[in-house]
Amino acid sequence: MSNIYFWFGSDDFSMLELLREEKLDMLEKSKHADINDFDFAQTDNRFELENKIRSALRGSSLFSTDKLTVVRNFWSTQRKSKKGVEDKREESEDEKLKKNDFEDFVLDAVSRINSTDKLFFLESRDIDKRSRAYKFFEELSKNKKIQKKEFPMPLGFKFNVWLEERIENRGGKISKTNLDLLAMLLGRGMEQKEKSGQLVTAYDLHQAGSEIDKLISYCDGREIEKGDITLLVSASSDMNIFSLIESIGKKDKNRALAILSGQIREGFNENYILTMLVYHFRNLISIKSLLNDGLGAGEISKMTKIHPMVVEKNIAYCRNLKEENLVMIYEKLYSADLSIKTGKMEPELALDILIAVI
Repeated sequence: MSNIYFWFGSDDFSMLELLREEKLDMLEKSKHADINDFDFAQTDNRFELENKIRSALRGSSLFSTDKLTVVRNFWSTQRKSKKGVEDKREESEDEKLKKNDFEDFVLDAVSRINSTDKLFFLESRDIDKRSRAYKFFEELSKNKKIQKKEFPMPLGFKFNVWLEERIENRGGKISKTNLDLLAMLLGRGMEQKEKSGQLVTAYDLHQAGSEIDKLISYCDGREIEKGDITLLVSASSDMNIFSLIESIGKKDKNRALAILSGQIREGFNENYILTMLVYHFRNLISIKSLLNDGLGAGEISKMTKIHPMVVEKNIAYCRNLKEENLVMIYEKLYSADLSIKTGKMEPELALDILIAVI
């Protein structure tokens, strides 16, 4: 099997973790291993960096024959002008020759690489499979000269799967219900389509990985619970959900619509907004009911498994809201959610109507 790799995709978090393991494995085999990492996204002089890569691949270490070389973002980066903006001018013939020459050099490196050496080409973004770059590496892959691997961003409920696998791999435990809450807070459902038709995400796998490590460390072997998540995990967005809840609860339609419109302009997905509203109003109903039964914040926290600090915050909103009003709002939220999921109504329209009838 070839020791030359082409890795690409928008999940650069998983890609870089795997690369880190490759580097550590190389160093374990040879503490004097020659490791070089070149990133075209971090240079203003592409052709100078190409020459450095040539020298690194052709050179040999005095202490070790083992070598690992990483070339990042050669094909996905754009040339920049001196002002730092994308240069849209046509490539000169000289530039085209140099670019072709580098690809020829890649082919030469592929044919000459030692059996103990490793060479990685990383593109930290999705690549158009009709592009020159993809076809170039696809042909090498077909000829078994390289190993090709895609790292796609886990979208929708695949994000839940990604979170669950990472938690298990870190020795943690979590229920499906709490996993869904964690995925929501970290931004699942906030995917947006750009004008180009490309689906982009609002969540960050680097942040998600950090939040998981924090939860596992805090729980120290026990299962991750709802209270741990609500206490420790920062939502991936700065969506002012409590201001929206307060406006809805007070039937301040103008303010609620203004907040909602502002969040949509900021790029928040309507389904995500609705999901967060459903989650928070469900908590408010539980807390309000227990408050009416005469329970204090500590007892409510134990029964709902919501952290005491979060319970206290919700109690402040509950005091000015009647339980029947909370239930009515929750029923309308459920109805709006059903209309969206069955395709009877567009998400933004459903939210507008929801606020108008409350």
